[in-house]
Amino acid sequence: KDLRLVTHFRSLSTQNELVTLTFVAIVLTVFLYFLNTPIVRFLEGYPWKESTWGRRRKGHYDSIRDTLQLTLPRLRWLRAEWAAINPRHPKAAELQKEANALDTVLNLEFPHETRLVLPTRFGNVLRSFEMYPLKQYGIDAIPFWARIITVVDKDTLAAVEDARSSVDFFVNSAVLSALLAAMLFVVGCLEINRATPWQTAALWPVQTLAVACCAVLFYLGAIAKVRDWGAQVRSVFDLFRFDLLKKMGYQQSIEDREKERKLWRAITKQVMFGDPPSGNVLPYKDARPRTALSCDPPIEMVSIAGGVTREQDGLWRHTYRVSNKSVTNTTASLSENLPDGWTYVWASAKKNGNALAVSGTNPYVFDLGYIPASSDVELTFSIVLIENERAKE
Repeated sequence: KDLRLVTHFRSLSTQNELVTLTFVAIVLTVFLYFLNTPIVRFLEGYPWKESTWGRRRKGHYDSIRDTLQLTLPRLRWLRAEWAAINPRHPKAAELQKEANALDTVLNLEFPHETRLVLPTRFGNVLRSFEMYPLKQYGIDAIPFWARIITVVDKDTLAAVEDARSSVDFFVNSAVLSALLAAMLFVVGCLEINRATPWQTAALWPVQTLAVACCAVLFYLGAIAKVRDWGAQVRSVFDLFRFDLLKKMGYQQSIEDREKERKLWRAITKQVMFGDPPSGNVLPYKDARPRTALSCDPPIEMVSIAGGVTREQDGLWRHTYRVSNKSVTNTTASLSENLPDGWTYVWASAKKNGNALAVSGTNPYVFDLGYIPASSDVELTFSIVLIENERAKE
């Protein structure tokens, strides 16, 4: 006598078996599609992280992360010591390789803060790439994902979707395998008795264990696929964040990573919480100084005075007097940021009446050169409103 569920299924005709299997497959597919997000969050550990088991598992991964963080600087120190003795010693290369491996694990399998660690390996790998934009650039990936995909090219977006689909496949396969293993176990416990043939009784635990192993393998495969998905998400923020910045209307100049992080943090707060209580809303572009003077070496006792004279044909002549009131010689340059619609008149710049070279295209940079101590130089140049020139044409 076989298991009753199997017996009932085998009693169906071939056509009815196909219809039943197709119906079950469709129902399970739709069911898993709508439950995909809750399933992923369950595997991450969110619903049960505050339980006794969840806190215990989180403590386990906290311990692993802390150990790696303590070990990494020690390996780097040992590597530096070996390199100081003999840079080509095999031990130095071996220690560097181990340090790189630990650094990779910390960056790809754990979030950057202890408070963000989750009670599952799957969750920690996923959260590590969710937190990557925040760690690297100050961008909160969750609210900005829907925005950044609007500037991503189709090929990159397709690669991201393919990686996510692979994760969903392995997650759903792991869940279905786990459910099937549980069903086999329960059915076997209810159906198998002394009257059950020994072949069926012996096959039941083998089948249950095999399906449970499949669930574990699919879960491990899901972790590997999450890494691939994370690599695609990281690349999106690496490559397209400046396109997103421009599309949102911001034109700030970014010279270094810290300034970029500060900018993105301000934009994130504006997007999530609206105007700040202080009322100082982030501008869309940096306010650049109209006129700036720089000296080499820097001297505080260098002053600048200037004015504007209207000339014929719509030209305006700027005159600046730069005075070196110190007892130290210096070299100086003056940059001029013209208003929108205005442009520099070519070859009009002069220093003390002599032609002067100009570089840049707004701001324009006038190289004043050598300025002796206790002396002045005079800079003149003309600008014109572009609309006036078009009107003459």
